[in-house]
Amino acid sequence: MMVQATWDPHADAVFVGLVPGDDLKGALVESFSIYIKRGEFELIAHLDEGGLVAGIEILGASAAMDSDFLQKIPKIDMSGYVERSGLKPSMDIQISRRLEEGKISVKIDLAESPFADRVVVKNFRHCPVVISIGHGKIQSIEFIDASRTFREIFLES
Repeated sequence: MMVQATWDPHADAVFVGLVPGDDLKGALVESFSIYIKRGEFELIAHLDEGGLVAGIEILGASAAMDSDFLQKIPKIDMSGYVERSGLKPSMDIQISRRLEEGKISVKIDLAESPFADRVVVKNFRHCPVVISIGHGKIQSIEFIDASRTFREIFLES
């Protein structure tokens, strides 16, 4: 699935938009944090007016993400301008869905070949979030029982 993703190297932040750009305007913000090394990086979920996930922001992206994958994300400058590097302001990020025990999960892969040697589990709005870590970097983020946190577009098969 093609989603909007940008990297601001000055803020060391990556934003992955999970809804069309116009739908992000005025999105509420609620955050949840994960740490591999305390204070090293944070995940922030941007919510729409209905309280559903509209995007994910990763602060401390250079510490949190695989550098090869990060380099493929279009860079923006401090004004939000996408640098002319031949990259489009969106990239193909693998987003998958699965149904298990009557619950729909949404998984966002943030590495070329995700490999996990450990996982961190957090709760976000009564939805378990599983962050897979491999070689000290985020490999994927999976929202379990996502029907309460994602729009229908991500839940349809």
